Amino acid sequence: MREILFRGKNTDSGEWVEGYLVQTQSHTYIIQPGWYKDDLFVSLYNIIDEVDPETVGQFTGLIIKEKRCFEHDIISVQLNGEEVYRFSIAFGNCGGASNVKHAVGYMGFYFEPANNETRRCVKAGLRCDPVYFINDYSYECKVIGN
Repeated sequence: MREILFRGKNTDSGEWVEGYLVQTQSHTYIIQPGWYKDDLFVSLYNIIDEVDPETVGQFTGLIIKEKRCFEHDIISVQLNGEEVYRFSIAFGNCGGASNVKHAVGYMGFYFEPANNETRRCVKAGLRCDPVYFINDYSYECKVIGN
């Protein structure tokens, strides 16, 4: 089962923080894991961060080179050390086919083309499911930004 975590940039320090998402009408917070210990609650002041809502992304469940992948991360797909595709991780309806009368696909995380060359390849039939690239041993995937 995938751990449900979020990441966002702290509004004060600009640092990335990971944890549980809490949203109010006017603020967005991330509470760091471990906010309780041995049935005793710790001070929320030390473990809650206000974050910019535009930077919030959910953990996908994917881990590349011991690094957690979050929604909006930029992924470089390389072959023989050279980048061949660049994607951004997105969430939504994906895997659909336009040549059938009924909907085919799923709701979930997928690779969204992040440059023109990759966009052209996707239009020509390149797959956009992250597991395809991560499990294919001929490609090397790297998280290169957000």
